[in-house]
Amino acid sequence: MSKKIALIAAVCVPLFAPSAFAADATDTMTVQATFAATCTVNVLSNINFGAAVVTTTTNDAAASFELTCSNGTPYTYGIDQGNNVNRQMNFGANTADYDLYTDAGHTTTFPTIAASVLGGTGTGAVSAPIDVFAQMPVQATPVAGTYNDTVTVTVRY
Repeated sequence: MSKKIALIAAVCVPLFAPSAFAADATDTMTVQATFAATCTVNVLSNINFGAAVVTTTTNDAAASFELTCSNGTPYTYGIDQGNNVNRQMNFGANTADYDLYTDAGHTTTFPTIAASVLGGTGTGAVSAPIDVFAQMPVQATPVAGTYNDTVTVTVRY
């Protein structure tokens, strides 16, 4: 029986013996994430003065876009002069003038990005819609046709 006890003791003693580990070594690990500053533009509607535009009075239209900029990102925004320069729509060689405004009263011309003072600081959420008010001034009635231009909305951050 003493052989059994000796065998059990030989097997169990290492289980209950003091640890063979006497020291710890440590180092630190960095946990990191980089969130880039970003902004996006989403055009919600286009400007359409409609059919049968008479140019003996001003003609108004409106559109809107929204911006999304990452939280804490400062930004400015503007709209360029269009493909036809000086905010003109064209139909072949024929042109029709228009301009874009920040207000429904057509008092403040919508600036280009180079001249813009419009902007803010991003929150990471989509902005409220930003309205663009368009107006065709009184001008000589253009040749019949569909006139077009393309403007670019830019957000700089």
